[in-house]
Amino acid sequence: MFNENVIDFEHTVPRSKSFDNSLANLTVCYHDYNRNIKKNQIPTQLNNYDKDFDFGGSVGKCSAILPRLEPWKERVERIKQQIDFWKTKSKKASDKSWKDDAIQQCHLWKMELDYWQNKVNRFTITEITSGFKNSQKVDTQLISKYAFHYMKTYFEKVDVQKGSITAVFRKIYQLQVADEKKDRSKHSNHAKDAAVLTLIPVATKRDAILEKYYEAIENKMKFNDTEPYKGFKREFVWDIDDRVLINNITNNQELTPAKRKVRKRGKEIFIPGTNNNMWAKGDSIRGQLHQETFYGAIKPAQQGEKGNLLKDEFGKFIQEEGVKYVVRVPFQFKKDASTPGFKTLDEIKKQVVDEGLKRQIEKQVTEAGGLREAFENGIYLLDKSGKSHGNKIRHIRVWASVSEPLAIKKQTNLSDKEYKQSYWAANGENIICAYYKNDMVDKNGKIKKNRELEIINLYDVANLKGLGLINTKGEIELYRKGKNNQVIIDENGNKEIPHSILRVGMKVIFYNEKIEELKKTGK
Repeated sequence: MFNENVIDFEHTVPRSKSFDNSLANLTVCYHDYNRNIKKNQIPTQLNNYDKDFDFGGSVGKCSAILPRLEPWKERVERIKQQIDFWKTKSKKASDKSWKDDAIQQCHLWKMELDYWQNKVNRFTITEITSGFKNSQKVDTQLISKYAFHYMKTYFEKVDVQKGSITAVFRKIYQLQVADEKKDRSKHSNHAKDAAVLTLIPVATKRDAILEKYYEAIENKMKFNDTEPYKGFKREFVWDIDDRVLINNITNNQELTPAKRKVRKRGKEIFIPGTNNNMWAKGDSIRGQLHQETFYGAIKPAQQGEKGNLLKDEFGKFIQEEGVKYVVRVPFQFKKDASTPGFKTLDEIKKQVVDEGLKRQIEKQVTEAGGLREAFENGIYLLDKSGKSHGNKIRHIRVWASVSEPLAIKKQTNLSDKEYKQSYWAANGENIICAYYKNDMVDKNGKIKKNRELEIINLYDVANLKGLGLINTKGEIELYRKGKNNQVIIDENGNKEIPHSILRVGMKVIFYNEKIEELKKTGK
């Protein structure tokens, strides 16, 4: 099905005539039929629309299209019945939750109806009217309508373009590679889109360019380069990334105090004698404290030159110094990029923690003739004699690529090893970077610069609350922290306060030695 030499995903109503790239306008079609028979026609114009027809050649005899639309038409009627059913249900509902559920179901079925009606309509229209064509181009969002009329009060010429049209003209003017997605990693992408909007011509010229562009795509041909004006250089748009300083204002609400209506058993509570709600206020941390996955902490046994595990004189394994982290993952064959699992035996040898288990897996893979075959047969735990007792390996421990995870909470049953006593998880969100500057003069009169950075994440903020370092407005009064989250106080009793606090979204300009460097031009 996904062999482009056999199957095409073609546009029911040609894109060069409709500018419609919606899912309702896409159809699975044989390659030869699409390119040799259908071409730039709509279904009702084809010889096999209402009767079987033999086209000869590589296409051969094709069955009629119209009879195959009957299941779709029946589906439309069934969906209409569902909509009527849920409308009646909502009117008769005696409980608010039942009524809300019925209204939600009604909306979902209406969305389904829109799709299938559009699908049927595209196979039954006899001509492409201007109304059909305009419905694909004109942006009907409310904000666009109001913006259009507002701008008309200031400017004589105002036009509204759909985002999809702007995206196409980025490719037409070769400001974006055809097969690549739009780069949204920088806020300057909005400025570049604004520049492209100024290059889109008036409606008649725009439609002519779009028609030629889509015809070239349908015929698998290269589109002739089109320049918006003589002397146009693409660097004018590309250089926006390097020449424009973006000022996007962020609203940090991580520590904004919470305010909620007081409820009892789901019902709102009112101030006695009034119709005013009772409100509860309190501290809040908004954001992700840590990632969802929990990791295990282990100290692996040291290995000899031959890969054997080393033991001491008492027969105990000699552990490595550092702690490493592991995680359990599904033990299955990796079919595609989105599926978890393993694709090769080398991946298993590299990632799996247990050395003995790796040897058992390798033996079964070799006997099966390949990894895929081994997974199809099932890979099992083996005893010392190499026999299986039916315990299929479904999950397996692998090395985790996580650095400095957070100790979230204590285990229920504590181990005698300290590093095994906690649940470990990766950091969620960083909120602050504290910059400390403490210059000292040595005995020779030279200035010794002392600079340090400290990253504060949301999990740290929870600890800062306990130390009283967050005021009633939810703002951090940050001081230098030492071990065990103790605030550093110098010999004079002063708390060491950061020189600067950098927050998420803040714009920073660096200089080397003196701030006067920023006044120089051309840097």
